[in-house]
Amino acid sequence: MKGCPTCGQRFWDGEEFCPKDGATLVELNDEGRDPIVGMTIDGRYSIERKLGEGGMGVVYLATHAVIGKRCALKLLRGDLASQEDVAERFVQEARAAAAIGNEHIIEIADFGRAPDGAPYFVMEYLDGVDIQHALKQSAQFDVQRCLDILVQCCEALAAAHDAGIVHRDLKPENIFLIEKNGRSDFVKILDFGIAKVARESGRLTRTGMIFGTPQYMSPEQAAGTSIDERTDIYSLGIIMYEMLCGRVPFEADTFMGVLTKHLYEEPIPPNRLVPPVKIPSALEAVLLTSIAKKPDRRYQSMRDMCDDLVAVQEGRAPQGAKDAMRRIGDSTAPPPPPSSVLGGEVERADELEAFGKPKWPLWAGVAGVVAVVALALAFFWGPFGREEALHAAVVSPVPEAQPDEEPEPSSVDQPEREADSEPGSDLQDDKEAAEAELETQIRLRSNAPGAELYLGGSLVGTLPYDIPRPTSEAAAVKYVVRAAGYEETSFLATPSTPERSLVELDKSSQKKKVKRAVGQLNHSKKKKQTDAQSKKVEKKKRILGGDIADPWAQ
Repeated sequence: MKGCPTCGQRFWDGEEFCPKDGATLVELNDEGRDPIVGMTIDGRYSIERKLGEGGMGVVYLATHAVIGKRCALKLLRGDLASQEDVAERFVQEARAAAAIGNEHIIEIADFGRAPDGAPYFVMEYLDGVDIQHALKQSAQFDVQRCLDILVQCCEALAAAHDAGIVHRDLKPENIFLIEKNGRSDFVKILDFGIAKVARESGRLTRTGMIFGTPQYMSPEQAAGTSIDERTDIYSLGIIMYEMLCGRVPFEADTFMGVLTKHLYEEPIPPNRLVPPVKIPSALEAVLLTSIAKKPDRRYQSMRDMCDDLVAVQEGRAPQGAKDAMRRIGDSTAPPPPPSSVLGGEVERADELEAFGKPKWPLWAGVAGVVAVVALALAFFWGPFGREEALHAAVVSPVPEAQPDEEPEPSSVDQPEREADSEPGSDLQDDKEAAEAELETQIRLRSNAPGAELYLGGSLVGTLPYDIPRPTSEAAAVKYVVRAAGYEETSFLATPSTPERSLVELDKSSQKKKVKRAVGQLNHSKKKKQTDAQSKKVEKKKRILGGDIADPWAQ
């Protein structure tokens, strides 16, 4: 890209001279040759140097010509200024940030156009580092620092959501840490360039369009479906994972590979990484709740997430993460030692006692039996009885399945049920949706309690577990299943693998060796006893001078 040192206009089509004033164009990429540097835009903002460059704009350090205040000026790239939708989104970024009005959101001070017609807006100048650079300085944050940063992020994003704005591109580079009023790690969230605004036109955001950074995208964002504020909750949860563990939960060599993992793979809890990252179980529960695959199982608002983070800070149990706490308590992995959170002890046993035992399996079993019996009786009562039985089975209150607990499918003949359903009915739609979902997944179970599933040496989850079905034989995936007291075995997932598969593990060979050793020891003892008896008989023969006579032989 070249630019005019006189008027600042930029060109991409190989021009040598500015058509406006005839000045020789210079390369903008040459160090110190950016024509914008040194200019005064709108007679007010003197451009000092370039701070950075993004997908849509270039950010410069500027000084107000009258009051001398430093600021950051973001200018839309010249090659994009002619694209109406991009220019409108650039303007929307300024409007969105200015509409929120929270101290943790970047402040927008002014808006205008450069000499070449490209729009710009003026922001407060931030003297600090973003979380990405902070993580390079220290591989991971301690619990207290992480909580302090996250609570501020939640407050800022809650204000954005109240204003009808979803950020959609939360990542460590967009969370700035500065020092303000003697407080370090003061959070500033910036870059609302692809924010979803409730009142925006359909041209800017349409279902099926994918925006964002893949490592921090929510599953619904990766799938290109409609999104709401819960997508920001997921992204902030991924950032939390990276701050605590020094890595993101999902990595791959390609863009689509990362998106696929967000859609289908479960994250490994920090306490079960190798080596484990020791964090309080309460904080781990908040983390796992925020990055749940289905939006309905996440926090439903940033304020709910913020309340639980504050509870962890104060050493209290997080009320919005009860399900995750139960899963942590039921885990087959040995629990980590009690962790101190800001002077308060949060112990796994106390948390589980406060929440109580999960009641879902019992009620699900009862409701399932009622439904099956009702359907079975339909076959003996004729059309009228079958209709009543079907209605009773459908409206029976079956509790919603928990994340790791799914009801077994009914063994009742499905064609009968289809025959009684009218075309386009809710029953038919639900059945087709369930079958479509099952076709893309494989449900793995094992005969070994607490069996764990591994992929490439990394823990995927505890069986039973749903894995994605490969789309071709060339994409077949090899998993390893391990369980204490059993020999590990491999499982190959292919397009033809049954949707429900049982992985059978053999008892550990170590136990077999022990049994063989015990058997050999017993055999050795018996042999010694037999040899001792034989020696006694030989000794008697020598004493009596020959064979011992049997008086009852004749």
